[in-house]
Amino acid sequence: MKLSQHAQKYVADNGLRSHMIASNCRRFERLTGIVDPDCVSLPVLQAFRSACLATGLSNVTTEKTVTDVMTIVKHVLGTIPAFGKRLKQPRPEPHPVSISDLNAIFLAATTQRMKRWLCLAYWTGLRLADSAELYDCLSEPAEVIRHLASKTGLSHAYPVPAWLSRWLMGNEPNRGSRNAWFCKLLRDELATTCAAASVPVVTPKQIRQASITEWSRSNATAGAIIHGCGLGVLSHYLDPLSVLESAAPRVRIPAAMRGDCKSDENEATLLAHFRRLDSAAQNLISMTAERLATT
Repeated sequence: MKLSQHAQKYVADNGLRSHMIASNCRRFERLTGIVDPDCVSLPVLQAFRSACLATGLSNVTTEKTVTDVMTIVKHVLGTIPAFGKRLKQPRPEPHPVSISDLNAIFLAATTQRMKRWLCLAYWTGLRLADSAELYDCLSEPAEVIRHLASKTGLSHAYPVPAWLSRWLMGNEPNRGSRNAWFCKLLRDELATTCAAASVPVVTPKQIRQASITEWSRSNATAGAIIHGCGLGVLSHYLDPLSVLESAAPRVRIPAAMRGDCKSDENEATLLAHFRRLDSAAQNLISMTAERLATT
């Protein structure tokens, strides 16, 4: 069986939604002519790196492909060969959109589709393809939004605050939003809206970066949950939804998105904080409130 066929079977057996690992194995086969996992060796990997550089592929793409190939080789053979020195990869420099610019973009949006997508994309921190798919699936508000990430296969659950529920009311799914056409439509409309708002053009990735940044500001673990990175052993103990519910009141939301829900959420936030106190603290606050009410 060819390396790429092993990769496709690996995707199916593990229930992965992304087929990137199989695509990368096919790239490896094309550039090296090697299709047998047994024939993958250090000289072959070095030749692959040279071929990638010659074709203009980035170091990041090249090394990600090497990693995926090693994953399949280990899956098939149980061991991996020496993979040599990694190509130097530039350290990513995130540029999250600012809250003020996001607020201006939201105000300049002329369609409900863009407003709803901006709300969903910012609150969930999902990648463009996933946020577009989520947009298509939501037909009415719910207390919790659930979604299975296409790249990682992770199941996400997000609390739905009052301001977000208001924007989801009456949502009509955009049929066909799961394809590349709808993602391109969102990108183009986002760029047009940025121009109308007189702010630098931002990408869906920058909105995701802003979401992860703001969730992390409220709670580091919540930021990790939104990002979808591994929680290690914590994943066996904590309830991600409970963590997000606790952190949600502290996440900064653009004023235009909040609309007139801010006062209602302030009351809900105070009640949530009260419920998280131990019984002694709750009794003390209750006694103080009763005393103030009688004076």
